Amino acid sequence: MRDSINTPRSNGVSEGRLPLKTRVAYGFGGFVEQIMSNTFGQLAFPIYNIALGVNVGMIGVLMGITRLTDALTDPLVGVISDNTRSRWGRRVPYIVAGSLLTGIVFAFLFSPPLGLSPGGKALYAGILGVVFFICYGIFAIPYNALGFELTSDYDERTSLQAWRMVFITVKSVLSPWVLKLCFVVGAIFAVPGAPDEAIGARYVTPVLGLMVFLGCLPIAFYCRERETAAAAQPKVRLLPAMKDALRNKPFAIHITMISLVLCGLSIIAPLTLYINNYYIFGGDKNQAATLIGVSGTVSAFAGFLNIPIVNFLSRRFGKKKVLCGGVLFCGVFYQASWFLFTPAMPYLQLVLPLATGLGFACCWMLNPSITADICDYDEFKTGQRREGVYSAIFAFAYKSASSLVVLVSGFMIAWTGFTLELPSQTPETIHRMRLLMMLAPSCFLTAAGLIYLYFPLTRAKVAQIQKINARRKTTRAA
Repeated sequence: MRDSINTPRSNGVSEGRLPLKTRVAYGFGGFVEQIMSNTFGQLAFPIYNIALGVNVGMIGVLMGITRLTDALTDPLVGVISDNTRSRWGRRVPYIVAGSLLTGIVFAFLFSPPLGLSPGGKALYAGILGVVFFICYGIFAIPYNALGFELTSDYDERTSLQAWRMVFITVKSVLSPWVLKLCFVVGAIFAVPGAPDEAIGARYVTPVLGLMVFLGCLPIAFYCRERETAAAAQPKVRLLPAMKDALRNKPFAIHITMISLVLCGLSIIAPLTLYINNYYIFGGDKNQAATLIGVSGTVSAFAGFLNIPIVNFLSRRFGKKKVLCGGVLFCGVFYQASWFLFTPAMPYLQLVLPLATGLGFACCWMLNPSITADICDYDEFKTGQRREGVYSAIFAFAYKSASSLVVLVSGFMIAWTGFTLELPSQTPETIHRMRLLMMLAPSCFLTAAGLIYLYFPLTRAKVAQIQKINARRKTTRAA
């Protein structure tokens, strides 16, 4: 009888709930990953451009190059991880090594010699940035692949990611205050003639590097991928695996949607910084850093409160409908930024993260859970378990989108007429910044939601796919 996924009738393979220690250990890895992935982008413009005087367009180019270089190495890391056979599994050795290397590089990332010219500081940032993100990829690709394969249960996959989101939220509460902390620490260890935030970053980032390494250790002790056909399967080959993944229709739709969401979000961060600095507070960087910290904390709490809501909605209505609806809502609501960012009421902008918190929680909770379902579909089509390859291609798309938008962001800010030497920007410059803030994220997010209407995997189809995969394994074993 031919295998089919058109008439599913069972709930598929279910392995029950994961142990609490496994969920907590894996979830805490989200805290570590966010430190690695966000801090460079968060501090690059305020430290290297505003504090140290490196050209804003050059910062955009360097950040784009660092992420793109890293993206090119990720597929290799994914295939090596898929082909690894060790007593610790396929993923854990790389998770530990990657976190250690990233932590070491982190300590030097924002410590260029103060006597360097702006061009020298840009070169320093570029070289260290490339090394940093390659090391980060050694951690992140196996870490995300591990999350795809810890359980085969459709809903437990979402619950596992809910724990990850809890710890990401904890980091998100702290993350917006990193720049403010640099100001505070820099004032304590002030160096004459050097901006406080630049000095503070030299002390803050080594501590973050230590947290990166220590935070990955629970994963090594408490997380192991489930037994699959991977142990007996042939070696995964890079190019054929990538071709199969790119021909995978559900994955193509999913990765396109996520890339568009990332483009929208990557534009938001630098625009928010410059609008608050030069429009809301008229050049007062310290007040702007405080408001950005408050806004990030509010956004994190909104996301945290929405975690159980997303978990409930996905169980009730399915992952596709919840994710699609959440992203579309965010795309429409971002047009309100024109009215919410105003010097008359600086904190009115907090309405934005409060309102969009549910939509973005849908995206980040359900994205890896859905990718795990896509890996089941890949096994159905090819007979192989290749979570590492899918993690790598997702990372490639993520970093390529981020690189492109960061590169474009630098030129967009330059297009507005922004001039670093001016204590306040011209009305035309402010007007252009506000237009970009209103239109660019909205366009990307709305397009992402509309594309996802065509995503084909539902709970019923995933259940039937898992049933067929399990039957094939039993037949091969016999």
